Amino acid sequence: VTTSGTQSLTNKTISGSSNILTNIGIAAISATGTPSSSTYLRGDGAWATNRITDGVQIVDSFGADPTGETFSDTALIAAYEALEGNDGVISFGIGRYKISAGLNEAASRLLKPGQAVVGQGSALTVIDYRGPGAFLEFRNKTFDTTGTKPAGGAHGMTILGWISGEEDSCGIRYGDVWRMRISDVEISGFNRAGCKGLWGDNQYRWSERAHIECVVNQCTECFVFESNTGDQGFPSGSFDYSQYWLSFVVQPNQHAFVMRSGTAGSKVTMNGGSITLTGNCQLASSGTNNGVMFRVGKDNAD
Repeated sequence: VTTSGTQSLTNKTISGSSNILTNIGIAAISATGTPSSSTYLRGDGAWATNRITDGVQIVDSFGADPTGETFSDTALIAAYEALEGNDGVISFGIGRYKISAGLNEAASRLLKPGQAVVGQGSALTVIDYRGPGAFLEFRNKTFDTTGTKPAGGAHGMTILGWISGEEDSCGIRYGDVWRMRISDVEISGFNRAGCKGLWGDNQYRWSERAHIECVVNQCTECFVFESNTGDQGFPSGSFDYSQYWLSFVVQPNQHAFVMRSGTAGSKVTMNGGSITLTGNCQLASSGTNNGVMFRVGKDNAD
């Protein structure tokens, strides 16, 4: 296949030991657009600037800096917008990425069911997050009880909050999604007031049948599961029928695992599943240590 302006092959003979083919030709294709090293020829005959891996948006292709010297916000936002609200994957390469623009609802960049963010492994892809709110937030705001689309989830990365000065920030927040998937993810250093590592937060209905394997270190609250569905007139925010493999390290006055029922009488449940919780609670060398390994409460009064 050739396009106009490229070399054509006509009336050539291909011969073998016993067969001869003659009059072999290649027809030119009429294509629109401009061919270049950054475009590809689509099936409709147009040179397109979108990545040939449609559905997989690679942040490095949008100019992200894997050395961590400069912020990669513009590249991450471009990759998110390239999904155009459809199912797909945002992919980070090997390296350290400095980010201050999270993919979260407050920034109008909420990750929807069917969308995933992946790295190359927790030892290879590091996110230095310095922004407000969650670095990644997954939620289905139009919860359909007749059949929800599974969440894409997060895989293969380390998310750091050490340098961020933001209160109430966190690594990953999710809620109101079925089959949430998190694997090979480590979250560390979200240690200011109101900060969390992994935050399950149902606001509309429930998040059931999750499969989550995550390490969280030295966050104000490492793992939090809460329900605020009462504000929507729904009595329960379930995390039922799920499997969790959770590992942590907490410093004095930090909390490892929190289950919290929210406002308007909504309750949080974790029935019919399993939780493996392992970790290390550091002792205070002096003074008071209010840190708790396992907290259960209501309305933030655990």
